[in-house]
Amino acid sequence: MKAFQIQKIILTSSKDCTFKVWDFRDPICSVNVYQGHSRSVNSAIFVNEDKIATSSDDQTLKLWDLRIMRSPLFSIN
Repeated sequence: MKAFQIQKIILTSSKDCTFKVWDFRDPICSVNVYQGHSRSVNSAIFVNEDKIATSSDDQTLKLWDLRIMRSPLFSIN
């Protein structure tokens, strides 16, 4: 039997050039909004427990560190 862990952090992407990190670890949910692309963000996924990858209509893929979200670790055009 496989056990599934309920995720307490969720990522969403948006047409407004942002992606959001929703944190449900505390009773009061926090939402952080990040703008790192110049066009619609098509996807945001967890690479591992502390890294996020985002892709956009601006034709870039960016890797982010959840611990330091000021700027992406790197960007691929």
